[in-house]
Amino acid sequence: MASAPVRAKQSDQPLARSWAPFASPERRTLVLCLLLVAFTLVLYNRATHFSFINYDDRSYVYENVHVRAGLSRNTIWWALTSLDEANWHPLTWMSHALDCQLFHLNPAGHHFTSILLHGLNGVLLFLLLARSTGRVGRSFFVATLFALHPMNVESVVWIAERKNVLSTTFFFLTLAAYAWYALKPGWKRYLAVAGLLACGLASKPMLVTTPFVLLLLDYWPLGRIEGWTTASDTLAIRQSRVGRLILEKLPLLVLVAASSMVTLRAQRAAGALGLSPPFSERLKNGIYSYATYLWKAICPENLTLFYTYAGHSLSLGKVFLAAALLIAITWFVLKRRSRGHLLLGWLWFGSCDRSGASGQSSHGRQVCLHSSNRRFCNGCLGCGGHRRGKKVRAWPVRGPCVLCCPGAIDHHLSAGRILARHRNGLEPRAPSHRAQLRS
Repeated sequence: MASAPVRAKQSDQPLARSWAPFASPERRTLVLCLLLVAFTLVLYNRATHFSFINYDDRSYVYENVHVRAGLSRNTIWWALTSLDEANWHPLTWMSHALDCQLFHLNPAGHHFTSILLHGLNGVLLFLLLARSTGRVGRSFFVATLFALHPMNVESVVWIAERKNVLSTTFFFLTLAAYAWYALKPGWKRYLAVAGLLACGLASKPMLVTTPFVLLLLDYWPLGRIEGWTTASDTLAIRQSRVGRLILEKLPLLVLVAASSMVTLRAQRAAGALGLSPPFSERLKNGIYSYATYLWKAICPENLTLFYTYAGHSLSLGKVFLAAALLIAITWFVLKRRSRGHLLLGWLWFGSCDRSGASGQSSHGRQVCLHSSNRRFCNGCLGCGGHRRGKKVRAWPVRGPCVLCCPGAIDHHLSAGRILARHRNGLEPRAPSHRAQLRS
């Protein structure tokens, strides 16, 4: 008689294990994705109580008659043909118009859309890393660092910077489609890659370096370059010669060239190009901006809405120190180029920071994509700590930063509320400054 309850209890144990959150890889991945979204929504919830500000929110949303009309046929046609705000980004305009149709001019809804997109971006980054490296825990760590890093606050909380989070979404989707294409190359899958890249460029032309990033992915983690890398351990991908892989990117380069031409036309029409500083000054500013981005990734302090151009006032000492840091990191990476994750992370970061060398100040709002590059670099340090047939010691990746990020974001959100109130009481800055703000 006593054995019956025991048998019943034993039979219930497999059932309980099957319903555990991490009982299977699929269920574990789903739970981690939901956790990423929950982290983002909880941490950025305060931003839904913020109002519009008069820095670009006015022209992008609440005083734009086309956007306020909602997502209609006329609005879509206007978005496709408009060069307003010195940019061609029709999907960004449509995104704002859809928000106005759903939430009217209630800023809470507009903020919530940006926050939700940022949470989605964190999930996409996690899935990309986990799928390509097979390291789920470390991929989750990197995606969490991306979602919670304070340098992304401006892109997420500033409504007019919807173009940053939206273009990042399409960027990650482009990478996912490219990995799908690499598994079984074909014209239908290639069209998916090109279509998603076109959507990203139509959200913000900052994605012009994407073909180069895809070539880096061919090196690691996809391992598609014959004679340069070993085949991927986690993905069954056939290798090809480097020349063929370069030719494969030519149609994407055509899209990038078309987007660049339209952007230059829009910038010229708005007077945003102006007189460029001397090349030597832009070079100094570019070197210093790279080092600044790296420093703010580690120590995100003194973040602000607008960074003044410092190229004309930079001392040679600061430039030499920044150059020495960049050279040291480059030397370190090249010495260990057999570990493709290091080379990928560093070159990917270098491929996307263009503001300093182009004569602009470093931008905090450009960071949503930049920070994914740095976080991917860190993920390479953690997720790439193994090679076929040989285990390599994985590097610790700034663990304490995850503990500090929520408090730092809370601090910057509090500062953002004060800044928003302050900006609403100011007149717009000079046109030259507003031209940089539109970028």
